[in-house]
Amino acid sequence: MKNDFENPTVELIHSVARIPVPKGKKTTISNRFADALMISTNGKLTYEYMGVEYESSGNTILYVPKGLTYKWVCNEEDVSYVLNFYSNISKEKMICIKNRKAGAESIALRIKSVLEKDEYGCQNLAKSLFYELLAQNISMDVASYPEHIKSALSYISRNLSKASLKSLDVAINSSISLVYLNKEFKKYLGVSPKQYIIDSRMTLAENLIISSGMPMIDVAFSVGYSSASRFSKAFSSTHDGITPLQFRKLRSSI
Repeated sequence: MKNDFENPTVELIHSVARIPVPKGKKTTISNRFADALMISTNGKLTYEYMGVEYESSGNTILYVPKGLTYKWVCNEEDVSYVLNFYSNISKEKMICIKNRKAGAESIALRIKSVLEKDEYGCQNLAKSLFYELLAQNISMDVASYPEHIKSALSYISRNLSKASLKSLDVAINSSISLVYLNKEFKKYLGVSPKQYIIDSRMTLAENLIISSGMPMIDVAFSVGYSSASRFSKAFSSTHDGITPLQFRKLRSSI
């Protein structure tokens, strides 16, 4: 699963459709216009592509790539969420994500609500929710990484709040050169150590902004920035110009 969805980049969340599907309904989709995640709520649908069947049910999420022609039939009455998006995943087959976590349909509904408001920053917020959905439901299998990568990730996690944290510190702690650390991070994680640190800080910042009432200066210190202004500038540069305060307001309105 890690290789199927490694470092996905979503270019655009197109739409989310909520579709009541009666038992027995069948249809054929030709040349699908966008990638999609199929999320069933309480029923079951069977998708067929090139003679292989894939199930969409309350325990799974089904990924369907752009361009596919396929058939589906509803085996048990359902209300399905179809999340349409454009990305770099670029697979040529359906992928069934099993053991789905509770709340996937709730996140899909929140994305739908965000897109329907059509306000400034809605696309960025929709992407944030989309990544949250993937993070909750796709295991990245850290246990399979080499020891020096696991050591580096652990060190970054323990020191994320330190403004002085640098890639060189991570390399020294992992007993490898900075050049090799960069090479290995790009191999296993798809990004440089520096970018991984930034991404980790922004992910933690989003969680703190959303789930706590912490003042922004405290959020800044918690994710490794020495001032609220530095944090706000870094956050805005990775969130299409949206400031931390605007992000909190947008999320609280969902």
